[in-house]
Amino acid sequence: MFAARVSARNVQRAARSFATVVESSGVKVAAVENGAPTSSLTVLVKAGSRYEPKEGVANALKNFAFKSTAKRTALGTVRESDLYGGVLSSSLGREHLALSAEFLKGDDRLRECRAPQELGAGCQSDVWIAESSFTLSDGSCISIHRSMGARQVALIGLGASSQNDGDLRKWRRATLRLPNPRLLLSDVFVDILTSFITSAKFTRHEFYVAPLISNDTAAAAANPAIQAIELAHAIAFRQGLASSLYAPAHPSIGLKDIQDYAAKVFTKENIAVVGTGIEQSKLTELVNKAFANAASSSGPTSSSTRYFGGENRIEGTGPQTAFIGIGTMGAPSAEVATLAAYLNPSPSVKWSKGTSPIAAALPEGASVQSVYLPYSDASLVGLLVQAPTAALKEAGSVAVSALKKAASGISQEELASAVARAKFAAASAADARAGVVEAIGAKIFSGSEISLASTLSAFDAVDASAFSKAAAELVKAKPTYVAVGDIVSLPYADELGL
Repeated sequence: MFAARVSARNVQRAARSFATVVESSGVKVAAVENGAPTSSLTVLVKAGSRYEPKEGVANALKNFAFKSTAKRTALGTVRESDLYGGVLSSSLGREHLALSAEFLKGDDRLRECRAPQELGAGCQSDVWIAESSFTLSDGSCISIHRSMGARQVALIGLGASSQNDGDLRKWRRATLRLPNPRLLLSDVFVDILTSFITSAKFTRHEFYVAPLISNDTAAAAANPAIQAIELAHAIAFRQGLASSLYAPAHPSIGLKDIQDYAAKVFTKENIAVVGTGIEQSKLTELVNKAFANAASSSGPTSSSTRYFGGENRIEGTGPQTAFIGIGTMGAPSAEVATLAAYLNPSPSVKWSKGTSPIAAALPEGASVQSVYLPYSDASLVGLLVQAPTAALKEAGSVAVSALKKAASGISQEELASAVARAKFAAASAADARAGVVEAIGAKIFSGSEISLASTLSAFDAVDASAFSKAAAELVKAKPTYVAVGDIVSLPYADELGL
């Protein structure tokens, strides 16, 4: 019995560790069976902020998700998702726009409507049934029939008379749209996600997303950590990846700008669909049908990323914050990820101080977070320091000293610990749905192998020589330094030893 359970766990673990990528109607499709009780679908579009032609357009497109399409209104999307217990969300990165749906897994059939109030509300859907009968609460019966080729269901007869003739006359005149009990939830949510890609209306009266755009910007401006990371990208890369995830405080974005950007990025070659808890063959079939008539073109392009580095400081509220980092060019490497793990001062045991060289020397009240942001052709690695004004200089100096120590060489024990932490971070990310999508999304467009095993084996090849060489090259490059808060009192880069 124990052996059988171990074997079953190994099979599940193997199933989670990779995804096969196929093309369906020109769209890349990947599915992972993760053994979870729910399924998810994510449509990834190469429409991140690095591709936007106008500042803030990518953020505006994200906020327009799930509004009116040719198949359903915004309210219809909300009600349909509620009816089937799904959760819809959209998110924006520097390289991808992600539209996601989460719902119950398996052969959960769409339920049939039984009560008259359900006929008028919960069953407003774009999937259909053929001939059926429904008995109302007063004993009367409605016979429903769909004509050949029609996409609407109409009442054609009534059984017993009803005590409320007015209601029956209303039902007689009505046109009903009812769920198909033969369809799965995945059919519905693939249709909801892809209809925004293929037939979004971008109606003028729905440009009320403007307050949502402003709210995103205001929330980012109130968070010094986000401000520091955004400004660090602008300094480090200057264009492309430098573009902010947020719109400016006073954007000049019009509806036409959003429509033009959507038309440019919503093309088959620019889209990938990632599913978890769903069979590859089923997902491929659904994607093939959904994108059969989608536009086809090369999509937007972005110039190759170059790293520059530099220093900047801005006024801000909240804790005094500094970002100390360095950028790299090229594909993400295991050595840089290992360096980020080595610098990470987070303890393995809660409430303990940990053994990191940074954690042991931090002044009271200071915190340091390791930052590692890999992209398709560059990475940004560094440390985010937050502390009271008087302690930030000392904490920043500790962070810089740890970075320089890594370049001069670390002990074999420290390297083994850093490699183990980096491998655990990669493996634990693959256990979470967001981590799976992020890992697959980073590779699916480049054609790289999508395998947890290959990711972990890359860390096994990191030795002391390769680690020190990678760290030394980073230290030689021009650093990126950002200070947010009381700019009169916050230290400059050279005061920290950069």
